Amino acid sequence: MNTKKPEYADSALTHAELLCEIAVLREKLKSAEDYNEAEKNRIRLISKDLKLGFWEWNEVENQAVNYSEQCATIFGISLEELKSQYRTFDDFARSVHPNDLKRFHQDSAISNQMSLKTGEGFSYEYRIIRPDGQVRYVKETEHVTVNPGGEIISSFGTLQDITELKLTVKALQQSEESYSSLFFNLPLGTQEEDYSSVKKALDKLHKKGIVNIKTYLQRNPKFLVNLVKGIRCKKVNQALLNMHGADSEQEFNEEEEDVDKWWNDGWVDYFSNEISAFAANSSAYHETERVDTRIDSSRIEIRSITSVVPGYEENWERVLSIHEDITDRKKNETDLIEAKIVAERASQAKTQFLSSMSHELRTPLNAILGFSQLFEYDKAVSKRHRSNALEINRAGKYLMTLIDEVLDLSRIESGSLSVSVEPVPLLDIINQSLIWVSDMASTRGISIDFDALPFTDVLVDADALRLKQVFLNLLTNDIKYNRQGGHITIICDRNQKGRFSIGVSDTGSGIEAFQLDDLFQPFNRLGAELGEVESTGIGLVITKQLVELMRGSIWVDSTLGKGSTF
Repeated sequence: MNTKKPEYADSALTHAELLCEIAVLREKLKSAEDYNEAEKNRIRLISKDLKLGFWEWNEVENQAVNYSEQCATIFGISLEELKSQYRTFDDFARSVHPNDLKRFHQDSAISNQMSLKTGEGFSYEYRIIRPDGQVRYVKETEHVTVNPGGEIISSFGTLQDITELKLTVKALQQSEESYSSLFFNLPLGTQEEDYSSVKKALDKLHKKGIVNIKTYLQRNPKFLVNLVKGIRCKKVNQALLNMHGADSEQEFNEEEEDVDKWWNDGWVDYFSNEISAFAANSSAYHETERVDTRIDSSRIEIRSITSVVPGYEENWERVLSIHEDITDRKKNETDLIEAKIVAERASQAKTQFLSSMSHELRTPLNAILGFSQLFEYDKAVSKRHRSNALEINRAGKYLMTLIDEVLDLSRIESGSLSVSVEPVPLLDIINQSLIWVSDMASTRGISIDFDALPFTDVLVDADALRLKQVFLNLLTNDIKYNRQGGHITIICDRNQKGRFSIGVSDTGSGIEAFQLDDLFQPFNRLGAELGEVESTGIGLVITKQLVELMRGSIWVDSTLGKGSTF
């Protein structure tokens, strides 16, 4: 009798293998779950970055199945609020902006059919109004699911917040509109060109190791001409057409594109400087003055400012140039230079003439003065004749002063009068000047108040001879135009910058405010020529110019009826 052996060993081995397989499957399941969770996290992060929400919809029952968290963020509410408040299509439609509602219904009605027909998602845009009143732009993309019978049973898709994109596009449109308005209405000639072919050519030069673009372009004018021929004019304004005498933009562009017609050596410098400036710094601008030609081949002088439009530094597709017609200005500058040369020659001739005439007049004038003085001491001459001789002597001295002052003024105006500026003891200059005018002041009974203490050891940078001339002019004026028995005061003030101010005040009649602007005009005595005081009318002019030659300044304060201070 045969007995069957039990299979315990084989059964135990099979069970162990099963447990091992289960462990492997569990490990794979955990890995799959971990991967799935990681994938969900990645999608969640991407969804957040793109402001992209996901949704699912039951088309049979017309109600929401699921919303992602980002959908709630787009609506500005929590996910729980979104799921409870937006269950049906009508709930969702109530959040659509009133101005977009009609189009929203139209797009929603055709979205399922279009998606079913094309097999691809159908996208449309609209605005929603959040519960807090904030308006957001959204883009919705919808896909559909069908049953075996071809009926749509569900849909799913994405909802993306595109507000920032829309606002950016709108801002760019407004900016472009403002730019275009400014471009076409600018009174200066304006031109926009495409330099992208130039940029590509320069990039190739850089790859070849060519660093000094300007030198390369100047040494290779044919290469530069070809670069310029590659530049394309995109648009110009009416002011530029008028500047060049072009009837239309087409005529202007045809002229611009015919480079061989207008090219000369001057353009080599212009374009090599401009292009090399952009190559060094695309954000910089190039400014120059140049000669151009109109459509009728007449010359025109232009000031140009050219720059790459911001945002196009990498490709130079938009280069803006602003041109100003400076033909008239240049002509005026040339005329002014020629007039200046003529005036300088005339001034030099006048100075030479006056210098010559002064010597010619001094010889007979000195004889007149000498003989008039002899009559004063001749006892045989009658009293009447002696009086006449005194009048001749006085008039001769006045004429001699006039000659000297006119000659000084002429030298100053022509620039031939030089001064030697060095440290000068101010007190000595003032004391010497006071000695010179003391007799003149005594004759009119005028007292001079001068406190020497503030001037002690004071050195000023000046020409000693000309500074004394300044003080003498001011003191003699104060004596002549002062009242009989009047008063003169010499004052001083030292400021913190090391400047020293000296004032000479009188008690005369003063000067009216409206006359002050004419005070330092040659031969303008402000009506004093009708009085009894003799004067050439150029002493103050010489005084002012001498002070300025010594790097000083002079001004006047005057009160009518009380006096003046220079």
